[in-house]
Amino acid sequence: MRVAMQLETTFGGQLAPWHDFYALAGTAAATLMGLLFVALSLNPAVMADGSLVGLRAWAGQTMSNLIALLIVSLFCLMPDLDHPTLTTALVVVGLQGLVRGTIRLATAVRAHEPGALADLLWRQVLEMGKRA
Repeated sequence: MRVAMQLETTFGGQLAPWHDFYALAGTAAATLMGLLFVALSLNPAVMADGSLVGLRAWAGQTMSNLIALLIVSLFCLMPDLDHPTLTTALVVVGLQGLVRGTIRLATAVRAHEPGALADLLWRQVLEMGKRA
């Protein structure tokens, strides 16, 4: 006897099994944003104009990535989520990350600080290595 599987017809229903994952990812992102804020508050010289541009850009990019993760998690936890809403959120978050990353890269290049660009790029390579 075959058991017929009932398929969810709504997009939000298809994401329902992932609810706990997105809740945990959003909670972790919010917690890490708080920890990054505390770490930068303990050493505010990192964000000063006279500090290393690469380190300041890396801290800013890390905060942007955590905010993006939090936003995506919140969207995925929305009840009655549909394809266009999630697509719009992902496009906006992706474009924002691309623009902010480009601005940070341009700032590091313009700084003419020895090793600023190499430091920023090396940190990005390390971040990509962690994701792989």
